[in-house]
Amino acid sequence: MTDRIPLGDLTNDQLDALYTERDVLRSDCQKWADLVTAAEKVRQTHAADADRYEAQLRERIAELEQHANELSSMRNAANERADKAEQEVTEMAAAAAHLTTLMGKRAEQAEARVTELEAEQKKADAINAQLDAKTDQKISDADAVIQYFRARAEQAEAAIERVRELHQRWDADPASCAHCVDGYGTPLRYPCPTVRALDPQQQPTTEVSK
Repeated sequence: MTDRIPLGDLTNDQLDALYTERDVLRSDCQKWADLVTAAEKVRQTHAADADRYEAQLRERIAELEQHANELSSMRNAANERADKAEQEVTEMAAAAAHLTTLMGKRAEQAEARVTELEAEQKKADAINAQLDAKTDQKISDADAVIQYFRARAEQAEAAIERVRELHQRWDADPASCAHCVDGYGTPLRYPCPTVRALDPQQQPTTEVSK
Protein backbone atom coordinates (compact mmCIF):
# COMPACT_ATOMS: atom_id res chain seq x y z
CA MET A 1 0.00 0.00 0.00
CA THR A 2 1.29 3.51 -0.85
CA ASP A 3 0.95 6.51 1.49
CA ARG A 4 -1.70 8.88 0.23
CA ILE A 5 -1.33 12.66 0.63
CA PRO A 6 -4.58 14.45 1.63
CA LEU A 7 -5.98 16.53 -1.21
CA GLY A 8 -5.69 19.73 0.82
CA ASP A 9 -1.93 19.18 1.36
CA LEU A 10 -1.12 18.94 -2.35
CA THR A 11 0.76 21.84 -3.91
CA ASN A 12 -0.25 23.45 -7.17
CA ASP A 13 2.63 21.74 -8.93
CA GLN A 14 1.53 18.36 -7.58
CA LEU A 15 -2.06 19.03 -8.66
CA ASP A 16 -0.88 20.07 -12.11
CA ALA A 17 1.17 16.87 -12.36
CA LEU A 18 -1.86 14.80 -11.36
CA TYR A 19 -4.09 16.55 -13.91
CA THR A 20 -1.44 16.01 -16.58
CA GLU A 21 -1.21 12.33 -15.64
CA ARG A 22 -5.02 12.09 -15.79
CA ASP A 23 -5.03 13.60 -19.30
CA VAL A 24 -2.32 11.19 -20.43
CA LEU A 25 -4.30 8.23 -19.06
CA ARG A 26 -7.44 9.44 -20.82
CA SER A 27 -5.47 9.71 -24.06
CA ASP A 28 -4.08 6.19 -23.58
CA CYS A 29 -7.57 4.87 -22.90
CA GLN A 30 -8.84 6.43 -26.11
CA LYS A 31 -5.94 4.92 -28.06
CA TRP A 32 -6.74 1.48 -26.64
CA ALA A 33 -10.41 1.93 -27.48
CA ASP A 34 -9.52 2.96 -31.04
CA LEU A 35 -7.24 -0.07 -31.40
CA VAL A 36 -9.97 -2.42 -30.18
CA THR A 37 -12.49 -0.83 -32.57
CA ALA A 38 -10.06 -1.23 -35.47
CA ALA A 39 -9.36 -4.85 -34.50
CA GLU A 40 -13.07 -5.59 -34.34
CA LYS A 41 -13.57 -4.08 -37.80
CA VAL A 42 -10.77 -6.26 -39.17
CA ARG A 43 -12.26 -9.36 -37.53
CA GLN A 44 -15.70 -8.56 -38.93
CA THR A 45 -14.22 -7.93 -42.39
CA HIS A 46 -12.48 -11.33 -42.41
CA ALA A 47 -15.63 -13.03 -41.10
CA ALA A 48 -17.70 -11.38 -43.85
CA ASP A 49 -15.14 -12.45 -46.48
CA ALA A 50 -15.23 -16.02 -45.21
CA ASP A 51 -19.04 -16.10 -45.26
CA ARG A 52 -19.14 -14.59 -48.75
CA TYR A 53 -16.55 -17.04 -50.10
CA GLU A 54 -18.37 -19.97 -48.51
CA ALA A 55 -21.67 -18.80 -50.07
CA GLN A 56 -20.00 -18.53 -53.48
CA LEU A 57 -18.51 -22.01 -53.15
CA ARG A 58 -21.85 -23.49 -52.13
CA GLU A 59 -23.56 -21.73 -55.04
CA ARG A 60 -20.94 -23.16 -57.41
CA ILE A 61 -21.41 -26.64 -55.93
CA ALA A 62 -25.18 -26.32 -56.44
CA GLU A 63 -24.58 -25.38 -60.08
CA LEU A 64 -22.30 -28.38 -60.57
CA GLU A 65 -24.87 -30.68 -58.97
CA GLN A 66 -27.55 -29.29 -61.29
CA HIS A 67 -25.26 -29.87 -64.26
CA ALA A 68 -24.62 -33.42 -63.08
CA ASN A 69 -28.38 -34.00 -62.87
CA GLU A 70 -28.78 -32.69 -66.39
CA LEU A 71 -26.08 -35.04 -67.62
CA SER A 72 -27.80 -37.89 -65.79
CA SER A 73 -31.02 -37.02 -67.63
CA MET A 74 -29.09 -37.02 -70.90
CA ARG A 75 -27.67 -40.43 -70.05
CA ASN A 76 -31.15 -41.76 -69.31
CA ALA A 77 -32.37 -40.34 -72.61
CA ALA A 78 -29.46 -42.06 -74.34
CA ASN A 79 -30.40 -45.34 -72.68
CA GLU A 80 -33.98 -44.88 -73.86
CA ARG A 81 -32.75 -44.24 -77.37
CA ALA A 82 -30.61 -47.38 -77.17
CA ASP A 83 -33.63 -49.38 -76.05
CA LYS A 84 -35.58 -47.93 -78.93
CA ALA A 85 -32.81 -48.93 -81.34
CA GLU A 86 -32.83 -52.44 -79.95
CA GLN A 87 -36.59 -52.56 -80.44
CA GLU A 88 -36.12 -51.45 -84.01
CA VAL A 89 -33.57 -54.27 -84.54
CA THR A 90 -36.02 -56.78 -83.13
CA GLU A 91 -38.79 -55.56 -85.41
CA MET A 92 -36.47 -55.72 -88.41
CA ALA A 93 -35.49 -59.30 -87.48
CA ALA A 94 -39.17 -60.30 -87.39
CA ALA A 95 -39.64 -58.88 -90.90
CA ALA A 96 -36.48 -60.61 -92.23
CA ALA A 97 -38.39 -63.57 -93.61
CA HIS A 98 -40.35 -61.32 -95.96
CA LEU A 99 -37.90 -58.46 -96.54
CA THR A 100 -34.39 -59.93 -96.67
CA THR A 101 -32.86 -57.04 -98.59
CA LEU A 102 -34.59 -54.41 -96.47
CA MET A 103 -33.56 -56.32 -93.35
CA GLY A 104 -29.86 -56.01 -94.20
CA LYS A 105 -30.13 -52.27 -94.74
CA ARG A 106 -32.13 -51.63 -91.61
CA ALA A 107 -29.76 -53.84 -89.59
CA GLU A 108 -26.80 -51.76 -90.70
CA GLN A 109 -28.64 -48.57 -89.75
CA ALA A 110 -29.52 -50.01 -86.36
CA GLU A 111 -25.92 -51.06 -85.68
CA ALA A 112 -24.66 -47.59 -86.62
CA ARG A 113 -27.21 -46.04 -84.28
CA VAL A 114 -26.20 -48.36 -81.44
CA THR A 115 -22.53 -47.48 -81.99
CA GLU A 116 -23.38 -43.78 -81.90
CA LEU A 117 -25.36 -44.18 -78.70
CA GLU A 118 -22.58 -46.17 -77.07
CA ALA A 119 -20.11 -43.41 -77.96
CA GLU A 120 -22.47 -40.84 -76.43
CA GLN A 121 -22.79 -43.04 -73.35
CA LYS A 122 -19.01 -43.23 -72.91
CA LYS A 123 -18.71 -39.48 -73.37
CA ALA A 124 -21.42 -38.85 -70.77
CA ASP A 125 -19.71 -41.26 -68.34
CA ALA A 126 -16.38 -39.44 -68.79
CA ILE A 127 -18.02 -36.05 -68.16
CA ASN A 128 -19.75 -37.41 -65.06
CA ALA A 129 -16.43 -38.72 -63.72
CA GLN A 130 -14.79 -35.32 -64.25
CA LEU A 131 -17.67 -33.51 -62.58
CA ASP A 132 -17.55 -35.88 -59.61
CA ALA A 133 -13.83 -35.23 -59.15
CA LYS A 134 -14.25 -31.45 -59.44
CA THR A 135 -17.21 -31.45 -57.05
CA ASP A 136 -15.24 -33.42 -54.45
CA GLN A 137 -12.32 -30.99 -54.80
CA LYS A 138 -14.57 -27.92 -54.42
CA ILE A 139 -16.16 -29.41 -51.30
CA SER A 140 -12.72 -30.18 -49.87
CA ASP A 141 -11.53 -26.62 -50.63
CA ALA A 142 -14.63 -25.14 -49.01
CA ASP A 143 -14.13 -27.24 -45.87
CA ALA A 144 -10.47 -26.15 -45.69
CA VAL A 145 -11.44 -22.46 -45.92
CA ILE A 146 -14.10 -22.86 -43.24
CA GLN A 147 -11.65 -24.64 -40.92
CA TYR A 148 -9.02 -21.91 -41.50
CA PHE A 149 -11.28 -19.02 -40.56
CA ARG A 150 -12.75 -20.98 -37.66
CA ALA A 151 -9.22 -21.53 -36.31
CA ARG A 152 -8.44 -17.80 -36.74
CA ALA A 153 -11.57 -16.89 -34.78
CA GLU A 154 -10.67 -19.34 -32.00
CA GLN A 155 -7.13 -17.91 -31.82
CA ALA A 156 -8.53 -14.38 -31.50
CA GLU A 157 -10.91 -15.44 -28.72
CA ALA A 158 -8.06 -17.23 -26.91
CA ALA A 159 -5.86 -14.12 -27.13
CA ILE A 160 -8.63 -11.95 -25.67
CA GLU A 161 -9.15 -14.48 -22.88
CA ARG A 162 -5.41 -14.41 -22.04
CA VAL A 163 -5.55 -10.61 -21.81
CA ARG A 164 -8.55 -10.83 -19.47
CA GLU A 165 -6.70 -13.32 -17.25
CA LEU A 166 -3.79 -10.87 -16.87
CA HIS A 167 -5.98 -7.87 -16.08
CA GLN A 168 -7.93 -9.12 -13.02
CA ARG A 169 -8.64 -7.39 -9.72
CA TRP A 170 -5.60 -7.23 -7.46
CA ASP A 171 -6.03 -9.48 -4.40
CA ALA A 172 -4.34 -6.92 -2.16
CA ASP A 173 -6.58 -4.12 -3.44
CA PRO A 174 -9.67 -5.38 -5.34
CA ALA A 175 -10.34 -1.84 -6.55
CA SER A 176 -7.06 -1.91 -8.55
CA CYS A 177 -5.81 -3.88 -11.55
CA ALA A 178 -3.31 -6.64 -10.71
CA HIS A 179 -1.29 -5.91 -13.86
CA CYS A 180 -1.48 -2.20 -14.81
CA VAL A 181 0.47 0.55 -13.02
CA ASP A 182 1.04 4.21 -13.81
CA GLY A 183 4.39 5.91 -14.34
CA TYR A 184 5.00 5.95 -10.56
CA GLY A 185 4.33 2.24 -10.12
CA THR A 186 0.88 2.86 -8.61
CA PRO A 187 -1.73 0.25 -9.60
CA LEU A 188 -4.46 1.60 -11.87
CA ARG A 189 -8.11 1.49 -10.90
CA TYR A 190 -10.04 -1.57 -12.02
CA PRO A 191 -11.31 -1.93 -14.64
CA CYS A 192 -8.07 -0.71 -16.19
CA PRO A 193 -7.87 0.79 -19.72
CA THR A 194 -7.23 -2.65 -21.20
CA VAL A 195 -10.37 -4.15 -19.65
CA ARG A 196 -12.42 -1.11 -20.69
CA ALA A 197 -11.05 -1.46 -24.20
CA LEU A 198 -12.34 -5.04 -24.28
CA ASP A 199 -15.61 -4.05 -22.60
CA PRO A 200 -16.36 -0.29 -23.08
CA GLN A 201 -19.40 -0.49 -20.77
CA GLN A 202 -17.22 -1.05 -17.68
CA GLN A 203 -16.14 2.00 -15.68
CA PRO A 204 -13.31 2.42 -13.10
CA THR A 205 -14.08 1.79 -9.41
CA THR A 206 -14.71 5.05 -7.57
CA GLU A 207 -14.39 4.01 -3.92
CA VAL A 208 -10.98 4.32 -2.20
CA SER A 209 -9.41 1.04 -1.04
CA LYS A 210 -8.52 0.70 2.65
